[in-house]
Amino acid sequence: MNGPLTATTKAPAPPGTRASRQTPVRRFSTLRAAATLFLRKGKWLLRRLARRSSFLYSVLALLPLQKDRLTFAATELHIAFLEPVITEAHRDGNFSVRVLVAGPGIRHYFKLMYILARSRFIILASDFPNLYGVTPRKGTVVIQAWHAAGLFKKFCIDQYAPDDTQGRREAIRKHTVYTHFLTSSPRLNRAYAGAFGKGEEQALALGAANTDQFYRVRETADAARREFYRHFPQAFGKQVVLYAPTFREHEYRACKEGKALALPLPFAAKTFAARFSGRYVLAFRAHYRMKNRYAPDGPVLSVGDYPLHELLSCTDVLITDYSSILFDFVLYERPILFYAHDAGRYEQERGLYHPYESFAPGPVCRTQDELFDALENPARASRDLQAFREQYISACDGKVCAKILDFLKSCPPV
Repeated sequence: MNGPLTATTKAPAPPGTRASRQTPVRRFSTLRAAATLFLRKGKWLLRRLARRSSFLYSVLALLPLQKDRLTFAATELHIAFLEPVITEAHRDGNFSVRVLVAGPGIRHYFKLMYILARSRFIILASDFPNLYGVTPRKGTVVIQAWHAAGLFKKFCIDQYAPDDTQGRREAIRKHTVYTHFLTSSPRLNRAYAGAFGKGEEQALALGAANTDQFYRVRETADAARREFYRHFPQAFGKQVVLYAPTFREHEYRACKEGKALALPLPFAAKTFAARFSGRYVLAFRAHYRMKNRYAPDGPVLSVGDYPLHELLSCTDVLITDYSSILFDFVLYERPILFYAHDAGRYEQERGLYHPYESFAPGPVCRTQDELFDALENPARASRDLQAFREQYISACDGKVCAKILDFLKSCPPV
């Protein structure tokens, strides 16, 4: 039998009373559970809203338009492509310039949407997740500058087969927001219009924004070469052969899934060095999404972080495959070799706009032996690069950034 209650002992509340139902500990637990549920549901609602950029943009577009606001927006992978025109816009002084980089986080998402919804001018370098499905407000100009010149491998909507309805519908949604798009030659307007799902009248054949850098570095080519030798003294006195392959989805997946820790080059760097060590030095630049994914079996210069315009200025021979880097390098009218060791697979997975053999402005090599034989005299088999330039990059004249800003300044006032 229980003893009498002491002065410090509190008698339990009778069953069914309010005090018995909610002790302080239980009340705290209930409040904590409610707060947790609110935060969880709140985050869920925000994520749902984030998937509906068009709705949030429409709401924020009720705010006043900032008529001098020029916003550059891109992913971290592509923002460097816009650096020349960003610099030119700051120098011009007629615009209030903002630079946005896509990234994680709800707060960052809302900040980007607020700026985009109030911007008069927006320039992109690729599809931008915050603008999927968005119809721009009246008076806003959205230009897709794209991160590659020319026309080689299929991109955007054209990547999907005609019967892939879902893939094509999603691709169209990604590119709805553009009011205009840039091309590097008037002859490419129709093809780019089809790839973006737009009309030819929306094309601006002003050139590729990043190519202005290649013209500027040509004026100081000797200084650029000396700087390259300072970084890579083993290249001094030799010709630089740059190998720059394109992105391959199956290689990327293999690395990401852990099936391949490091990929070999498709030709033996060791054999290259043994055969050409007195004449050439081999430089290697992987696609930016495949950085640090390759393990060459011989000596190479790792130039993935070297500024591209300076690197190409110092390159004597380019080896590539299906990469748009060829359109940048063709400005120098130097030999280009095409190493298409997997052409059949690549054409099936990605697709090309032209028959490979007739398109390539240089010898097409299928094997290592063919590639090394072509390097003995790379200029011999090169085609008319001047005609190729006129076809694909005629608008890239070193004044592209100025032309873009002139177009923006010519837009009717709102």
